[in-house]
Amino acid sequence: NTGVVPPLVSGSFPTEAGLTSLVYDRGKAQPAERGDGTGVEISYDASDNSYALRVGTQSFSFGPDEEVPDASGLRFERVVDDNEDRLLLSGVSSYEEDRSPTPHHVRAGLFYSSMLNFIDDERTYLASAFVFGFPSQASAVATSGRASHYIRLHGVHSGGNWGSGTTPVAPYDTLSILSGSGAVLIDFSSGQLSLDANTWSSNTKGSSYSTYLAGSLSGTASIVAGENLFNGTFSASHQDANGPLIFTGPLEGQFYGPEADEIGGVLYGTSGSDFYNVSFVGRENADLAATKTLASLTERTYFWSTQRGNYFAETSERSSSESHSVIWYNTYDPATGTYLASTSLFAVAFEQRNRVPANDAGDMLAYRATDEIAGDGETEHLISVFDGSSAGVTLTYSSFMRADGTWYDKDGAVLGTSLDWIGFGLATPLHQIPQTGSGRYAGLVSGTLREGSDIKASFGGTSLLEIDFLARTLSASLAPSGTDANGAPIAYGNYDFSGTLSAADGVLRASATGLDGLLLGKFYGDAAQEYVATFGLEDPALGTLEGVSFGTRAPPP
Repeated sequence: NTGVVPPLVSGSFPTEAGLTSLVYDRGKAQPAERGDGTGVEISYDASDNSYALRVGTQSFSFGPDEEVPDASGLRFERVVDDNEDRLLLSGVSSYEEDRSPTPHHVRAGLFYSSMLNFIDDERTYLASAFVFGFPSQASAVATSGRASHYIRLHGVHSGGNWGSGTTPVAPYDTLSILSGSGAVLIDFSSGQLSLDANTWSSNTKGSSYSTYLAGSLSGTASIVAGENLFNGTFSASHQDANGPLIFTGPLEGQFYGPEADEIGGVLYGTSGSDFYNVSFVGRENADLAATKTLASLTERTYFWSTQRGNYFAETSERSSSESHSVIWYNTYDPATGTYLASTSLFAVAFEQRNRVPANDAGDMLAYRATDEIAGDGETEHLISVFDGSSAGVTLTYSSFMRADGTWYDKDGAVLGTSLDWIGFGLATPLHQIPQTGSGRYAGLVSGTLREGSDIKASFGGTSLLEIDFLARTLSASLAPSGTDANGAPIAYGNYDFSGTLSAADGVLRASATGLDGLLLGKFYGDAAQEYVATFGLEDPALGTLEGVSFGTRAPPP
């Protein structure tokens, strides 16, 4: 084997791992005991398509009969009475592989087993988060330049407080299973790297994910000169119903593959008597060339997008959704001129044949697309796509669209409507976003004012975003302007936001000052020359304002 992606031949893999044993006595976790991670080994047998795992002095084997469906990779489960063995090997579906760099020479694994002593009411866990694959030669590790890696994380920890809805309850002999995503940013010249990630946890009984189960982690490490090795420290915060648990400990890892463009590592930390063991793997993000623009695209491209969406139900068949702001993907195929966008109603594809020039409005190009829904009528989307320039602001690497959707039943009655604002483009890789200095982005806003599902007016206006790249803090000011249906000016305010640039995903997140509001955005271009953000806010005197704010980097005032 030269990689970890099937098809594979029989053989074993070099492994980095953490190892922990933990006993729950009558539901109460006892102090965790850290084991020797060098005692974890994994191998593959092609004759029966099985994986063998040695964990300390114990051995386990998992074959096709124990495989269960899992979108995040290969999952094996063996449950006998109240005892269980489970193994997860990270994998990337074809859906994800098109959208994020996929490692082929390193893979993450998560194993845990539990045994119940029914008489004494004790459950004993053995758990390990590990990575395995083919480390690079030390000579392949770069000594200059910058890079960023998109990473996935898998792990396990003790501590946590689980429940249903807003009523958390303490767990009874269950570990917390962690997953997440983030980034590793590397300066090869100085040999320094940083890791930042957002994480989510569930327990071994299958508790659903919820907002209070969210966490984050950050760490720093140094590349050992002349070796394929980096080590440092990390801090992780797991937010549960009782507040945060702060885990700290060492971070260790290596580069993988012949080009040393993949990365893998293991974190092991403690918080009092609780433990935290997480592995991560990732692949280097490609550089975005200065010459690559939306107009220069020659192949289907997946865009990191920000979206503000709403669905309004007209019947009880499907409930209305709250307004939501998300980070998502949309695609564009220049060969056919086809966009594929996910709206709050359904996904919609549209191209040149869907153009409705008579409905163009100012700098927005109009499209109309319909789709049949099997046995349940059809959907209609009216989409407006920014033509690239407005009032002296020209976007080269980014754009945005508005989509108004309607869902009809087979008799033509309206089942629901949707309204989405979507910003998209060629997002700036993390290592190409400036790390020092400040930036000032002058631009415009475009949006809608509504009460419930009733759109009262559309508006334009100006915007200004300012950012401190070193501190990763930002502020934004939006100044909408426009008239109502009778042509009378609407007394919009000036709306201020403050927030941060996330080191984990490069997302601009800002909250409205003194109001309920959120702005989500990304930088676009090879050097963060542009930004587009979607926003939503509640003005008590007017209603709900939603739309996009966009701009280009301006010279210092």
